[in-house]
Amino acid sequence: MSPQLATQDVLTQSGLSAPQAGAIVGAVEIEISKLQETLAGQFALLATKATLQAEMYQIRAEMRIMRLELEMLIAKEVGRLEALLHSVESRVICWTFAFIMGQTAVLLGAGYFLVTQLQK
Repeated sequence: MSPQLATQDVLTQSGLSAPQAGAIVGAVEIEISKLQETLAGQFALLATKATLQAEMYQIRAEMRIMRLELEMLIAKEVGRLEALLHSVESRVICWTFAFIMGQTAVLLGAGYFLVTQLQK
């Protein structure tokens, strides 16, 4: 015996007429089917949520890897720029020294010229 017939028999035994019992069983079946659809929708949402969480975990892992790669590239470029800066710094020191020596020579020459010309 199916559950619907068993329910209808229980309702008719409790004093309801057959059409009333059939209507109640039909209404209950409709509500059950609606609830099954709702549960199926909720199950689909839970499955989608689990999929999204797995994808988010994967994306976060990829972002961590990319962050580490980026940090390594930045450290490499910083090291290269520091080496270039030291190279430029040493050249600036050489040019500064050469400029000071040139200025000293010019001043000594100008001083010698003035001293020799004033003595005449």
